[in-house]
Amino acid sequence: MSEAIYGLIGALGGAFLGAAATLIAPALTGRHVRRQEQRARSEVEFERMMDLRRATRDVLLILDDGRQAMHRGEPVDINGPVVEAVKTMREVADRCEVYGLRFEHSRSSAEVAGGREPSPETEALRDLVRFVGATVSWIGHALQANGARRQTLEQRADGHYEEAENARRRLLGVLMDRMEELREEMART
Repeated sequence: MSEAIYGLIGALGGAFLGAAATLIAPALTGRHVRRQEQRARSEVEFERMMDLRRATRDVLLILDDGRQAMHRGEPVDINGPVVEAVKTMREVADRCEVYGLRFEHSRSSAEVAGGREPSPETEALRDLVRFVGATVSWIGHALQANGARRQTLEQRADGHYEEAENARRRLLGVLMDRMEELREEMART
């Protein structure tokens, strides 16, 4: 009789372990799949933020080239390249919005229309665009002036360029905070 009990206990134990494995295995597999999906989303978000960093850098590089040409007294027309670079920068910023950063930079956006306070990244992007436009304008005015007036206009262009750099630094600060969070998330998964 004891052999029959041992056999029964063995059969029940095996059935219990089989049932537990049947229930637990999909849960563990599902968790692994969710982690992989989250990691993939984090990697895409990280890359889009890197794209925004590159786009803002490209805008300032074009602007700085124009500023340097202005100081050398060379004729330069950076308006077209700057407009195109700013357009690209805004498109890249729009792609980052999918992941929670808010770059409402048009009058029709919910943030502007709803009267909410702009996010730090929105303010930084708007300031960057505004100071880039002002710098382009002052470069154009400086190239048309002579003597002391030209120097004054060059200084204004330089001042607005520095403000554009400061706005980019503020934007990068927000991006770097989020990118660090993403790095930590990716390290855990």
